[in-house]
Amino acid sequence: MALATDSLSSAIRAFVAVIEMCLRETAFVEDRHLYLDDLAAANRWLTRLGAGEAATSIAAEIIAPATAKHFTDYWRQGVWGDLESTALETLQRAIRQQL
Repeated sequence: MALATDSLSSAIRAFVAVIEMCLRETAFVEDRHLYLDDLAAANRWLTRLGAGEAATSIAAEIIAPATAKHFTDYWRQGVWGDLESTALETLQRAIRQQL
């Protein structure tokens, strides 16, 4: 089954919503730039999808080990880092189920 652009876009938007919540709720100013960087990366995926890039290409990037390392390396950030890590795992699982 081919990965649908709409489905991937929806899954990424759900991930973006979690990052936005983490950014809004964190009490640590020094963590905000990390969430802003993550938000920018996720929004780039949406922009590329909107520009017509193949969903499978973006999905491959999202499920790549380097992406997991980037988005889940938040062991010092407590509950908000854990929440973002779980959201990425959810996004990756949704993608793998459709590939």
